Amino acid sequence: MKPVTDARWSHRGHRVVQHVVLVGSLVLLAACAEDPVVPDRGALSGFEVRLVAPVEPGSPAFPLPFTTMPLEVELDIIARDRRGERMRGFDGEVRLTSVPGRIAEAERTVRLVEGRGSARVGLQYTYGDTRIWVQEQAPEGEMSSFGLGISPPLFFAEPRVRNVRFNPDNPAGLSPLFGREARIGEGILMVTNVVANGFYATDVGDALPDWSTGREPRGVGQEPWTSLFVFTFNFPDGITIGDRLCSLAGGVAEFQGQTQLTFPNYIIQGVGRVGEVPDEAFLDPADPGAPGACAYRTEVDGSLVQVLPHVLDEATLGDNTLVRAWDSALVRIEGGVLSTRFDDCDFDGSGQIEGADERACRSRCQRDLTCTEMSSLRQFDQFSASVGGIAFEVADATRAAGYDPLAGCAPHAGVEGDPDDPPGYRCGDAGRQLRSVTGSLRLVDLGGVVLRVVIPRFETDLVFAP
Repeated sequence: MKPVTDARWSHRGHRVVQHVVLVGSLVLLAACAEDPVVPDRGALSGFEVRLVAPVEPGSPAFPLPFTTMPLEVELDIIARDRRGERMRGFDGEVRLTSVPGRIAEAERTVRLVEGRGSARVGLQYTYGDTRIWVQEQAPEGEMSSFGLGISPPLFFAEPRVRNVRFNPDNPAGLSPLFGREARIGEGILMVTNVVANGFYATDVGDALPDWSTGREPRGVGQEPWTSLFVFTFNFPDGITIGDRLCSLAGGVAEFQGQTQLTFPNYIIQGVGRVGEVPDEAFLDPADPGAPGACAYRTEVDGSLVQVLPHVLDEATLGDNTLVRAWDSALVRIEGGVLSTRFDDCDFDGSGQIEGADERACRSRCQRDLTCTEMSSLRQFDQFSASVGGIAFEVADATRAAGYDPLAGCAPHAGVEGDPDDPPGYRCGDAGRQLRSVTGSLRLVDLGGVVLRVVIPRFETDLVFAP
């Protein structure tokens, strides 16, 4: 068999020298009484794949942009026999695959005539060192000779958070990188919250203004689709709100409608950490009680940076599609009221909501904007709130903010086993009106019912109306 040639792009100044790849065929021999007949189709060895366009394929130092929209790539594909010569007797189809990346289904099959053909395909969601694989597609009923070919490399920039989160083909759909490994090597990634099984990070690179040098505190807003939850399974020791991530990589997954990075690897640049007590220098002199205004900071080009929460208006909060852009972001909801009724629907004390009466009790409570079912509070430190008729949940408030939602509430005996009047707690309206709540937004899709959960960080994240 002819030796396999390598594929390299040699860079000498601005001159690019192309080499091609020829991958030898693989022959599969089945261990059975009668081996299947493998058509030699002229002793196909493999395919030479030449890159016609783009003329500049990028390089590790100067990569092409991450391909949110398809980038047209033109290939010249030549079937080669075992002597390395063009195999003019080959008339058949080949299948194209991008690794990594995606090629539209309609463009994945190309027909070669007299051993040669051209292909124009659109590469999308590609990053890093990318190759296009070419494989023989045998006619129906025939076994493939497994002839292969690989294109020279194209080099693309690594994705940013928005490329992982936003799907331009379907904004309400899965991440375009779902099921793949991704390294986020661009942007300015800051840790915005740390919870029991991971942390939240936001890329503020797009929101940074053109600052002059100096060390004045600077407020940085957030752009949609630029926040991500990093799932670490256990509490992520060694990482703190305000840390800057120099790099972040992991597997892109979806859990209950939330895009997550799993099995992560990350490098922390711990600059300018701020503790749980806000620094007075970061408070707005015109409004010293403003929540979340000084929760954390880092340094970029010598200037102190503070990430500001995005204020969610009721129209966005109430729309299942619009609110997805702010999933995992640091947000603030202004106004609202906390639960004034806590129902214990676990009548038998089993720790589970089971049986018709218990389920009816929970369903009735879930329909009531002022009600929290006690199992949510016990298991998840989570209770209900609402603003403008839109329900949302507040989670981890006891751990993070030191808030007791049952403070000021009185036990209610109720009627054991009665779904309409179960035991629990009843609270008056006093002290239940919110001025604002700040925290990381998590959307939980339970089969079409989307819960909005806000996870505070500090005591100052819950601000009550006077």
